[in-house]
Amino acid sequence: MKPTLRFLYIGVISSLIIFTGCNKQGPTGPTGLTGANGTNGTSGAVNIINQYVAITPSQLMWDTTANQWYYNFTALPEVTTGEHAAVLVYVQSANGLEATPYTNSKANYTISFANDLYQPTPYIHFEYFNGTSTCVLPTSNINAEIVIIPPAMVIPGVNHNNYAAVKAAYNL
Repeated sequence: MKPTLRFLYIGVISSLIIFTGCNKQGPTGPTGLTGANGTNGTSGAVNIINQYVAITPSQLMWDTTANQWYYNFTALPEVTTGEHAAVLVYVQSANGLEATPYTNSKANYTISFANDLYQPTPYIHFEYFNGTSTCVLPTSNINAEIVIIPPAMVIPGVNHNNYAAVKAAYNL
């Protein structure tokens, strides 16, 4: 009987200690100082721009070093302003929208997107490589789809060279 009473006394004393140690939350303290305002974030939307350009032979310039014709057309203002994690440029081909740089070997041209430190404005670069200084290129119609992704919207693991994958991932 003694061991049972001992456990009973220990249980009662333990319960009293636990319940007396717990008390209700105290009064609310004074309000703290107001902090500084945060900075404005970037837009959370992916921007899609369709740019259509008809390149005529008179617009092409001859590059004597590379022995090819070229034309640079400036990308839209949305590309040159703001903070972007990625600017993707796709060109319409017979197979659908394809990532740049895109080469059409049958028509002897390449289209690329140039965004380097030496250029104040990014541009889309068209190269016609027939190897002669006589331009025989008819008017070329270029349809470019430009996808601008803000830093907060980048989705890791997406194949950004595949327009269908980008379209599905970003709900375009």
